[in-house]
Amino acid sequence: YKESAISMLWTYTRKPNKTFETFYGLNHSTNIDDFSSHLQNIHGPGLSVNYGDNLGNIAWWACASLLERPEHVNSWTILDGNNPANDPIGYYPFEMNPRCINPSWGYIYSANDWPDKVDGKWYPGYYKPQYRADQIRQLLTYGKDFDLTSMSEVMTDVKNNADAITLTIWGTLVKKWPEF
Repeated sequence: YKESAISMLWTYTRKPNKTFETFYGLNHSTNIDDFSSHLQNIHGPGLSVNYGDNLGNIAWWACASLLERPEHVNSWTILDGNNPANDPIGYYPFEMNPRCINPSWGYIYSANDWPDKVDGKWYPGYYKPQYRADQIRQLLTYGKDFDLTSMSEVMTDVKNNADAITLTIWGTLVKKWPEF
């Protein structure tokens, strides 16, 4: 549509950039509370930040300033920018961002998946399809102790069950191709 203009909103360009100060603080933190106090300054782009210390604490945070939008807005569609009813309301407080601190299952991972709801709903954002996280969880729940070799196998695994299902369906269709 050459006659239609499209504009975009990116949080990264709307808030002060405190990246250097934040990473300085993270790198000089002495405990999990000190470390987590710096994360709210990562406003964009969205990052998954993992933590581990010599006391056995492990944690994961989804870091970004997440826009709060009116209920009727679907951020995955193009909106009418001339309608102020579509404008963002503000930002959710960082305390509402998804996080996982010392989980009972004993491990954390980051696959940019949809980790949890924000304000009671799944928040669209910097997340990748769930199958990456599903595969990591499956590999990590075999109940074995991991060493460098077995963890390397998890890190380099390229299996994708969703793609395997799609490939099976496509294979069936290709075999039937002359019938179409």
